[in-house]
Amino acid sequence: SFTKGRGKDREINRSKGTMITRLVSDRRVLFPFVNNKRRITIHHNEPKALNNITERTTEAKNKGVGSTKNKVFNGSGMIGPKITLLKQKLKEITTKNQLSPPPESIDFENEAEFAKGLVYRSKLQSYKSQKVKNKEEKREMNKQLNPSPAFKENSSTPNDTHKEIGREFSFELDNTKMKEEHIEPLIKVKVPELKHGLERVLTSPGLHLLRNLHFDTFQFDPFLEKVHQPHEVDYDALQTYIPAGQDEILHQLALDNNCKIKGSTSSVSTLMSHIYYLVSSFKPIVTDRLSSAIQLKLPEFSFFSRVPSAIILNRKDGIYSIDSAKSESTHNVLLMDIGKSMESMLTMEPQQFESALLKVNNPKKNDDPQSYHYLKMGDIIFRSQLDCQFDGLPGPKKTFDIKTRSIGPIRYNMSETEHHIYNRLESILSKDDSFEMEYFDMIKSAFLKYNMQVRIGKMSGIFVAYHNTSEIFGFEYVPQGEMDISLYGSTEAGDFYFNAITKVMQTIVQTIITEHPTDSIKVAYFTHEKTMHIFVQPYPMGEMADQNVSLCGLDGFFAHEVYYYKLSLDILLDGDVVTPMNLSLKENVLIKLNLKRLTMNSELIFQKYQSIALSQSQKYT
Repeated sequence: SFTKGRGKDREINRSKGTMITRLVSDRRVLFPFVNNKRRITIHHNEPKALNNITERTTEAKNKGVGSTKNKVFNGSGMIGPKITLLKQKLKEITTKNQLSPPPESIDFENEAEFAKGLVYRSKLQSYKSQKVKNKEEKREMNKQLNPSPAFKENSSTPNDTHKEIGREFSFELDNTKMKEEHIEPLIKVKVPELKHGLERVLTSPGLHLLRNLHFDTFQFDPFLEKVHQPHEVDYDALQTYIPAGQDEILHQLALDNNCKIKGSTSSVSTLMSHIYYLVSSFKPIVTDRLSSAIQLKLPEFSFFSRVPSAIILNRKDGIYSIDSAKSESTHNVLLMDIGKSMESMLTMEPQQFESALLKVNNPKKNDDPQSYHYLKMGDIIFRSQLDCQFDGLPGPKKTFDIKTRSIGPIRYNMSETEHHIYNRLESILSKDDSFEMEYFDMIKSAFLKYNMQVRIGKMSGIFVAYHNTSEIFGFEYVPQGEMDISLYGSTEAGDFYFNAITKVMQTIVQTIITEHPTDSIKVAYFTHEKTMHIFVQPYPMGEMADQNVSLCGLDGFFAHEVYYYKLSLDILLDGDVVTPMNLSLKENVLIKLNLKRLTMNSELIFQKYQSIALSQSQKYT
């Protein structure tokens, strides 16, 4: 009954019983106002009248109107008796949904007018009822959070009466390239190299499988197939990671080079990612180089890469360190531990790895220092860990990062990893359990952080090992230029964004430490639509901030006074505001920042955070 007419390419698909998707190729059907071959979606729970068209045709048949075949929706008009029945049905709908009665002069000359009227009136009623429901929920929440007289029953939202701007800051950042100065380390440490013949992955582009899928033969050392579990590895025998705030060598280099801020790639990459979302206006990723099936998927960053995050600013000798706040969640501990041991497995011979790291051999504690690259940009000094190097890489950059990438079913179900350890990557392209799908998901969720880390460390790219926590499937080397194309469209655009992001980050941190000159500051942040929301919690002098936060970054965040900032910006090209797509450092670009501090109490700030974070999660769910 939905598709009677002259359309040739009609198709009905049902997905979990919640919606019907139709491909319409004839204008003269139930919805003649839809363009040819355009896909439209109808939700069952919204326009209830449309879902019962079959009932109406059955009802007409039972009342003796006659056969409805090619008479009800025949593309040219309606039969007289049927118009009366449809008018009666519309009255029943309006009465049931408490809509105002339709005027008697409604003319149902064709099915288009009838369908338009039902869709409009049903959706209008749904929208109004939902709006009233949302108002009642907000009003009830306001009463529970703050039962003060400031919350009036007739106010739309409590935040509207408290959006007073305490202070407002404006900055203008030009497009000149920041000076990038390499700082020589105080202690030089040899950078590890790949073993097991993995060097050929670096010089031969593309995916390299551990096993040949056709002949079931190993293409690399069989030692690499098994991934040792955390209970088998003595992690005290691995080199210890030192946070930026506890690194005495980094602190001394900051003093020697007159830097006011210091941080490591792991602590600043998430912050830089959220600033990129703001500067680029959530520019979509580029998937032109992937298969056609992948290109049909939504080209935007994953929800998990956009969740709120937090940093800690700790002061020592007038220098603030940027440390990432630790999550209380233990979901990622397994992947982090396996990643550490896998890095050593790729850079050590089998006998050396087993004797130095496996518990059965009683290994010794490793106090050897790690190899770092130090970069100064403006008032910030960055520390980047150097995982590996290969002198045969083309170009001046000989170091690269090692990334261990577990398959999607593991990453998205960390509480049930035992159910997915037998999932394997056995297809190259398109399918859900394929290397290409993992690569696509890596673009959406990890490439931006990887790219920032590679640029700060002046590395050539990343070496990726695909696994399911129990075995390794293959390897791939992704140079920086390839990541630039997938993220920005070109390396020139990537240079522009990296330069702009670093300037904005320096401006944000300098403003916070100037406005709140205490020894320790906790900062939570996330970008939503065209605004970056920043929540600043200064700790009293002499008191250090707790490094642990919840997964969302703000639970337990309001024990002390909190300040709420909103950051927005405009990008001007030759004086005109533009949406940044493929800008470069050669163009006349000016970035205008506007940072507002709102005078709101902690309860209202928390409520504001909850409402924005909830709407963001619902959108991507």
